[in-house]
Amino acid sequence: MSAPTTVPSTAQWFALHTLSGQENKVKAYIEKFKKAEELDDHIFEVLLPTEVVSEVKNGKKSTKVRKLYPGYVFIQMWLYGEDKKVINKPWYFVKEVAGVIGFVGGERPAALQPSEIVEIVDRSRRCKLLIILFIIIWSYRCCR
Repeated sequence: MSAPTTVPSTAQWFALHTLSGQENKVKAYIEKFKKAEELDDHIFEVLLPTEVVSEVKNGKKSTKVRKLYPGYVFIQMWLYGEDKKVINKPWYFVKEVAGVIGFVGGERPAALQPSEIVEIVDRSRRCKLLIILFIIIWSYRCCR
């Protein structure tokens, strides 16, 4: 087992525009193949924020997990070199993933502001805690 990769200060968060409904596949592919492509030192985290939504249909309450930003996946990566030019290997790896339309910002991707990603991550974590709480409550009610 290898030691966890530390995130360098040059790593930034970027938004990837994806085909609708392909967000989970994009996230899974990047996470699965970044090691095989030797990009662990360039790609650090892939985020697909979700939330729990309760709906009432035909008198029945159902709970679903919904994407907070449909059509987008967020990726923390080292994309720009010291010369401020795009590093080709991670750039092409991400752009060629099936379901990825491209980086937000086009040929010169714009990194998210730290305040933007903090808000996205915090909202995602709150939603994950609600999902866990829902599962615990549901399990308790079903098993009594």
